[in-house]
Amino acid sequence: GNTSKSKIAAVIIPDEDNLQKWAATIGKGGMSYSELLEDPAVNTKFITVVNAFANTKLKSFELAAKIRLVDVALTVENDMVTPTFKKKRPCLKRHFSQMFDVMYSEIN
Repeated sequence: GNTSKSKIAAVIIPDEDNLQKWAATIGKGGMSYSELLEDPAVNTKFITVVNAFANTKLKSFELAAKIRLVDVALTVENDMVTPTFKKKRPCLKRHFSQMFDVMYSEIN
């Protein structure tokens, strides 16, 4: 997200198998991984589940107001992580900047 914003937007890269198993429990079984990532109902339900879990550990202002589920590998080759697999925040911010702009415009 953006530290200068009052709400949190997040990009989440869900595990394909786990997402499909979970989707089956909410009546979305049989959809492809890419269809699940784009489905607004899946996104809405996913943020509800994430925030319900996070609510036990975080304060209300730390909960995500908007999320996007994406299928992007974080690899050394695409410059998203270091050789020791630490996330490269500036590269991630650059890669997802347009997505964050859209999410923040939808929040406000």
